[in-house]
Amino acid sequence: MAPGPRSGRRYRVLMAPSGRGRATLLAFVASVTLLSPAPASAGTSIGGIDVSQWQGDIDWSAVAAADIRFAIIRATKGKDVLPEVLPAFVDPKYEQNVAGALASGIVVGAYHRATPDAVATDARGEADYFLKHARIEAGDVLPALDIEETGGLSVDELREWVRAWLARVRARTGLRPLIYTSPNFWRTNLGDTTWFAKHGYPLWVAHWDAPAPSVPAEDWAGRGWTYWQWTVGDRGSVDGIDTAIDRDRFAGASLAGGTIASLRVTPAAGGTITGPRIACGGVDLRCFRLANPGETVELVATPDPDMAFLGWSGACAARGTSPVCSVPMRGRSRVSAAFRAVITLPQDGAGTTFRWGTTDAPGTVGGSYRWDHRAGARQTFAFEGGAISLITVAGPGMGKARIGIDGSRRMTLDGWAPRRTLGVTHRFDELGPGPHTLTVTALGIARERATGTRVGVDALRWGGSMRADPPIASGTWAPGSAAAASDGTFVASDAAGAAASLGFDGAGVSLVTARGPGMGSARILVDGVFVRTVDLFAPTRTFGVEAGITGLTDGRHVIRIIVVPPEDRPGRTVVVDGWIVR
Repeated sequence: MAPGPRSGRRYRVLMAPSGRGRATLLAFVASVTLLSPAPASAGTSIGGIDVSQWQGDIDWSAVAAADIRFAIIRATKGKDVLPEVLPAFVDPKYEQNVAGALASGIVVGAYHRATPDAVATDARGEADYFLKHARIEAGDVLPALDIEETGGLSVDELREWVRAWLARVRARTGLRPLIYTSPNFWRTNLGDTTWFAKHGYPLWVAHWDAPAPSVPAEDWAGRGWTYWQWTVGDRGSVDGIDTAIDRDRFAGASLAGGTIASLRVTPAAGGTITGPRIACGGVDLRCFRLANPGETVELVATPDPDMAFLGWSGACAARGTSPVCSVPMRGRSRVSAAFRAVITLPQDGAGTTFRWGTTDAPGTVGGSYRWDHRAGARQTFAFEGGAISLITVAGPGMGKARIGIDGSRRMTLDGWAPRRTLGVTHRFDELGPGPHTLTVTALGIARERATGTRVGVDALRWGGSMRADPPIASGTWAPGSAAAASDGTFVASDAAGAAASLGFDGAGVSLVTARGPGMGSARILVDGVFVRTVDLFAPTRTFGVEAGITGLTDGRHVIRIIVVPPEDRPGRTVVVDGWIVR
């Protein structure tokens, strides 16, 4: 790793004080080479260094001026061969090096020099010691394990040691650390295993003075190297450092591909956002995590009871109102979500409008007329002036209706006639100036000779103008009751073309309806756009059935339900039991 004091030729040395203070040579790298130029890939990579206490005091501003973009700094080392003399320790220059590099705008990373042995808890202990002392923050180079000695372990034992160290760091940080090794060491002492590469642990390969590194583990399972320690420069080869110095390259044009990514979730009232190592909302406030660059973190927005998910912001904004978002981790990502209270409305709640069905009838004023036949179905029209004429349709299937003006009963209309008659006019005058209302309420009854109880409204005339299919001020379908209904009551219609509408503010809405053997179909439109047709037939009657739409842009919308009698069965009824706005 970072070289100790040496001559112009490069020997890797590891020194430990003896009991008499002598320096004992413990190991060396068996290659002796001359300095070589920068690797051929330098134009598509980013330059850096790795350092330890052996570099002494570093002038980090001079290093930065030499176009060194990152520094991987030794934080800790495991116990030495004489643990009673030199147990695991923190590099004495670590904090000084981190502070100096950061102050000079150099990206930092931390590595741990491993000293494996056969003690079962050794790897976890070294990992915990590293995590206790190393800086591991968003934007830093990924933490690294420097594995370049076996400690006398077999290939299988060393694999397990490395796996245990990496797993411990991943469990505590959410990160897959870099693995620092040489090609020969990996192939010889870890059996050239591809397990670590296939499980997402990136490679920091040490291969000096070659035009390109030899990459073990089948080119690291096809992923290649992430960092490359490509040479050791002589004293003074990097401005600001007086000793020999390891030189490194990152394989990419942006360090964001090799530094720690982060995800910060902003908690929002009304729900939680969850994902791996994230549980943000309510009493859970694990709203921040680190991740390897290139990793994908899947988040799920879950509204609290009686709340609805409205949509994402930040890195998930493009997902709109889908409750699931996959965040590709690179750099610093931020995410939030919005929730709102679910509003439950009765069938005739604020913003609702009901219109009767329609039947084409040539010869009527507008070519068709509005009708219903169930008791209690009502339509109210607003008009101006002292008089109004109601134009209706008479015939054998027509029944009776109550006509009211300004809330007062004026007459009971009997629509029966031996044959169909159009343009039947009922005039109401001497009303006085100003605004008025006319209400037509179907009674659901008819004289004995009638074949039905239908009440038809063709047109209204006031102020000198005839108005076919006039707009309504208010109205309802026929009321009904059932213990299973949301508040014990509902409204229903089986008239083809009858419509129930609700204007609402939100990102989703549902009609609360019923299924059953006598039910028909309902066509659903939102803001005038067809959504789908819902078949409400079922062998047994069930209330509390929801049919609607989510994923709308949060704002003002109108949902419209139109009765569509099926052609293949007698059931025609559509029930409105309530509305749910999200």
